[in-house]
Amino acid sequence: MRTWYFNLTFNNDLDKKGGTSVQTKPHSLKSIKNIISVFELDDIWRIKHPSEQRFTWRQRKPFVQCRLDYWLISNHLQDYTNSEKIIPSIRSDHSAISLGLKSVQDEKGPNLWKFNNSLLNDKNYTQLINRNVSKWILSEIKDKSIRWEVLKYYIRKETINFSKRKKKIRGNIERALEKDLENIDIQISNMNFIDPNDNILNDKDRIIELLKDIESERIKGAIIRSKVKWYEEGERSSKYFFNLEKEHCKSSTVRKLLNKNGKYVHNPKDILNIQMQFYKDLYAFHDCSNDDVEYLLNIQGKKLSEIENTFCEGELTEIECLNALNTFKNNKTPGNDGLTVEFYKHFWPVLGKHLVNSINFSYEHGQMTTSQRQAIIKLLEKKAKIDLC
Repeated sequence: MRTWYFNLTFNNDLDKKGGTSVQTKPHSLKSIKNIISVFELDDIWRIKHPSEQRFTWRQRKPFVQCRLDYWLISNHLQDYTNSEKIIPSIRSDHSAISLGLKSVQDEKGPNLWKFNNSLLNDKNYTQLINRNVSKWILSEIKDKSIRWEVLKYYIRKETINFSKRKKKIRGNIERALEKDLENIDIQISNMNFIDPNDNILNDKDRIIELLKDIESERIKGAIIRSKVKWYEEGERSSKYFFNLEKEHCKSSTVRKLLNKNGKYVHNPKDILNIQMQFYKDLYAFHDCSNDDVEYLLNIQGKKLSEIENTFCEGELTEIECLNALNTFKNNKTPGNDGLTVEFYKHFWPVLGKHLVNSINFSYEHGQMTTSQRQAIIKLLEKKAKIDLC
């Protein structure tokens, strides 16, 4: 949450009475709008009072009233405010403004796991997968669909364990480097700079570069997870990207819903129940009316030729599936297992035949696996925006 004193109005029609109607300080207004856009801020008083005219500053001659004082808050905090007031002042020509916030702890379930593509550059990891696929495939299981699901289970399990071990090792190395850097700093403090020890200074530079590399890798992960669209080359503010990652998580959380009685619900459990019931009703089986059936039967569309029809039927081949995989966008997960397109492309030589066998087994028996029948729906809240022009 940020506060600024601007001494200008966002909207002359609502926030000003008297004086000239020309917008003052256009360059300042443009800069502030840019700040609001970049940091996703809202003028919360105007959000909660969309058409009310209240002012925070007045002068007598000529008589002019303006709303010049604002609370600009992150837009995900909108529903956590419980009072936005303009309080008349007795000693200043500016009124005071106050903002009350209520503390709400959202209840969250387990997050969705997603494969870290940087592991594909780790030879130890790629060897782990290539070496164990034949062991994890469990050929004694006759159902090839279940066999594929078990294989993915082992891949996820070993990937998560490998990542945890790698993170622990990296943390130990980082702490050791930081300790070494601290010791070198103590030595440098006691050095005679008339004849400095170049070896110690070079050691310090080397350790600093190693720590920078570790920090850079950590920031890259935060950038990917936060889905930031831009960052300045050379930016090393890890706090910015880690905070941005948290903000994206908060912005994807639905904080209130309108129930069937026309009342807003704020309790997280009640919100989840409303969402669940909505999609249950949406995807429930409904009988089609005779008119609907008749309409569908009478649609005149292009039909496949016999050759095309024959080509579309039957089992898939590995080359067909690989060609389809190559059309996918990178950094996407084609299923709810969290395995990315890059993962499938990299390990296709050892995984491709097992995936295709699973698909063809499902085709033969008329049913896909449980995970292949599941989908993930992510709800994004759409809030009304106030035009600050």
